[in-house]
Amino acid sequence: TGNKPVYNGKEQPLVKAGSVEGGTLVYAIGKDGKTAPADGDFKETVPSAKDAGTYYVWYKVQGDKNHNGTDPVALEVEIAKKALVVSAEDKSKTYGDADPKLTWTQKGLVEGDPLTVTLKRDASENVGGHTITVDKIEVSDNYEKGFNEAVLTIVAREATVTAVDQTITEGEAIKSDVSMATLSGQAKGDTLSAITLTANAVNAAEATTGAITASGAKIVNTAGEDVTGNYSLTYTSGKLTVNPKPTEKPTETPTAKPTEAPTAEPTAEPEPEVILPNVMLKPAGEAT
Repeated sequence: TGNKPVYNGKEQPLVKAGSVEGGTLVYAIGKDGKTAPADGDFKETVPSAKDAGTYYVWYKVQGDKNHNGTDPVALEVEIAKKALVVSAEDKSKTYGDADPKLTWTQKGLVEGDPLTVTLKRDASENVGGHTITVDKIEVSDNYEKGFNEAVLTIVAREATVTAVDQTITEGEAIKSDVSMATLSGQAKGDTLSAITLTANAVNAAEATTGAITASGAKIVNTAGEDVTGNYSLTYTSGKLTVNPKPTEKPTETPTAKPTEAPTAEPTAEPEPEVILPNVMLKPAGEAT
């Protein structure tokens, strides 16, 4: 009768040895179950095989002087493939870091048989779980291959957003553009593209030092995609110094000058009266 062998890397008998009374039981392996091998191919040794597959074992009884022989009969025997299970191993990494080496384990490989396994994973770099699958398993046809998937978990990257110190004069607003905050600890190529900066209440008149708080950061990658969700952000406040406005000098009101009394014109002294002697004027041409 036929065995039910499973591939084990060794030669295994395909049938159990039979017995016969009178004559000799012989065996041969044929190409199929229809055409018997040539008489010279039959041997007393039970046929064996190593590799998995279907085999056609022919057997018959060779007669002797007291017994007639029998016609050959075919028996289909299969060496089953051995189960080989490759299991990927779970991995993890921080967003922005290089992938760890993808590794695997196997169960069922016969010692000495070559095995090559190539793994791959979902292409996403975002935080979350990404399936690790098999790309290729190279092994002989003696195995029935199976594969167990695994997960690569990408965890959030820790980064710090810090508000830049500012000094303003009372009444001025703080600068709130993205250049007034810094980002540290980020993945290569990622940049800060938006930020909200808020100044706390300060007593400007006394030049009190306050703080600038940062919030609502937006981080983008080199493709301009929003990757803020891949970060665990810590915000650090900046120092705000508010100087009082310079004191303005009061406007001076011109002082009115006292009214001066008009200057009196000097009174002309009366000219002395000249009294002439009585002189009798004579008409012209008369001698004095």
